[in-house]
Amino acid sequence: MSALHSLVRAGAEVYAINGLHTKLYLFDGKTALIGSANFTAGGFKSNIELSLMLENENALFQELQTYYANMIACIKDAGNYKLTLDMIENEEQQIAALNRARIKNKSTMVIKKDKFRFGANIEETVTIKSPNDSTTDMIQVILNSKALSQQNHNTNNIITVEMIETVYSVAKDVFSGVINSSQGKRLVNQRLGMNMGSVGNYFQSLKAMLEGTVPKRSISKMATRYFLERIESDYGTIALIRALESCQKHAEYSAEHGKKVKGIESIVEEFSHHLIATKT
Repeated sequence: MSALHSLVRAGAEVYAINGLHTKLYLFDGKTALIGSANFTAGGFKSNIELSLMLENENALFQELQTYYANMIACIKDAGNYKLTLDMIENEEQQIAALNRARIKNKSTMVIKKDKFRFGANIEETVTIKSPNDSTTDMIQVILNSKALSQQNHNTNNIITVEMIETVYSVAKDVFSGVINSSQGKRLVNQRLGMNMGSVGNYFQSLKAMLEGTVPKRSISKMATRYFLERIESDYGTIALIRALESCQKHAEYSAEHGKKVKGIESIVEEFSHHLIATKT
């Protein structure tokens, strides 16, 4: 608890998830610890563990960052599970009260077990069916799955027209409540092999356009133009105006952070002229 207290006080964003058995630690995207070690009081006291410290493994670190980003996105989709100082301090008070009660009763037994677990539940079960219920070589299944994933993955990070159209279509289902964001990301990933972190960025950008807010993530010019066209078609002129305001805010936000904005500004200008021509 004291460690969580220190992290939150230092400005770290800490999210709670049930069932997490951490064996991977990333530090500023430059160093990683991977192994069997549990960094807990019990682990330090009595366990014999082995972990590897990795440095300058940039390609691997990028994959690990993506894994964490996807997991945090799932936690956020599940609800508000961000830890606050008030929550931590309240838990510390409850622990202290239980310890005092145990001392008063001169017992080392836990006299009251708190069954409540604050955290997101994002467990996923994968069922593998084999012909005639025969024994399945799980290692081969994993290797085949990985090979298929690599085959479908867009190795050059090129966003295709099919990807943009699919992301938009699925995002509409997400925003209308047909499916949740995690399901939408997995759906696009399964159909096209598109990285779920990238799908999430496109979801966020489209949501910001529809709400007229500032999208913090950049998407391709082709996707921006397609989204604007579809927003006008599906939601009307008012929605398009709101989306253009969002794009302009994004251009200003990007410029403040030293990013190129000429492409997005030209698209805003193009669609603004389109609106003027439509009115006349």
